[in-house]
Amino acid sequence: MGASSSTDLNVAYKYNTDQFVFSPDFPSTNNHTSQLLNFTLNHLQFINDRFTLKAGAQVDQRKIESNDRGNHDDLHIGAYAIGVYRYNGLNLSMSLRGDYDDNYEFEFSPQLNVSYVLPTITFRASAGRSIRAADYTERYVSNNLPNLTPNRSLGNPDLIAERGWSEEVGIDYTLSKNWQLKATAFARQSSNLIDYVSTNQADIGSVSETGSLQEGANYFFASNISDVRTNGFEVESHFRQTLGARKSIQWNMGYTYLKTSNEEGVVSVYISSHARHLFTTQFLLQWDRFDLAVSGLYKERNSQIASDIETELARDYDVWNARVGFAITESFGLNLQVQNLFDQQYYNILGARMPSRWLMAGMKWNIVGR
Repeated sequence: MGASSSTDLNVAYKYNTDQFVFSPDFPSTNNHTSQLLNFTLNHLQFINDRFTLKAGAQVDQRKIESNDRGNHDDLHIGAYAIGVYRYNGLNLSMSLRGDYDDNYEFEFSPQLNVSYVLPTITFRASAGRSIRAADYTERYVSNNLPNLTPNRSLGNPDLIAERGWSEEVGIDYTLSKNWQLKATAFARQSSNLIDYVSTNQADIGSVSETGSLQEGANYFFASNISDVRTNGFEVESHFRQTLGARKSIQWNMGYTYLKTSNEEGVVSVYISSHARHLFTTQFLLQWDRFDLAVSGLYKERNSQIASDIETELARDYDVWNARVGFAITESFGLNLQVQNLFDQQYYNILGARMPSRWLMAGMKWNIVGR
């Protein structure tokens, strides 16, 4: 089996600056400087051929300086333990994680994963708890901007962390050595889900100090939605056929159904714009020195119209991408990629238009040492 145990310590530091221009028509430049310092300690212990134990801890220090969001810093500390048991096709994984964060103090998050593998079928299930604190954008975006124009996103410093339970069950079935099908049903129950809700200035002012707003105007205000339930299922098909030396085709397809509701009936940005029905497909062809890839998606969701900014969230849309490559030699090749092949105009969120057709060319050069 090799070493019976191993320990690793990782230290990472990230420093990032960025500039965001909301509109070139008026002064709206946001400048941000963010820093992240991370320490992670992990220990892996092989108890025997059936049981493995892993434990660790991490410390994160986050910091931001921004003319839009202000200056803030947060400390996060976490520790975890995972036990993995394997025997005769049965795989059982149990974990317990504890986290302390300046946003929500101390929380426990248990997790359970189980699978049973047979020659052509795999049964699997999982359940667990999660917690997520609001990020700096959700808490402070636009808080420091003077005379904020209506319908802009606005952060809420008083946000409570999200908490949720997730469950899923699934089955993987191998029809042949070339074809596999997967099906998964899932559910999630969330409390204090963070989303942006169209809110009047008068109501925002009573919640917290959130900058300079126009009287009577509406803003997409980051808010906690008390209880949100998500249910759905997805099916996948993966097919690959080898046609000879350096010749093969691969075809992947997927469908996802998603239904999300909340008891308050709140219409929020993410819940109202996510896909109810999502179809995806990907086709790959390798033929000697030539390769071709085509991928696409079709999404259906609730339509929305924002007449004041002349924007419509269409009920459905489809987007296709393509890539073609040619290997000139064994180690050198050229490729051309087209995103949004048919130049579809669409939005995932009102007011934020997605990219039109764009092209990217590249080359690949493998340098192999002796």
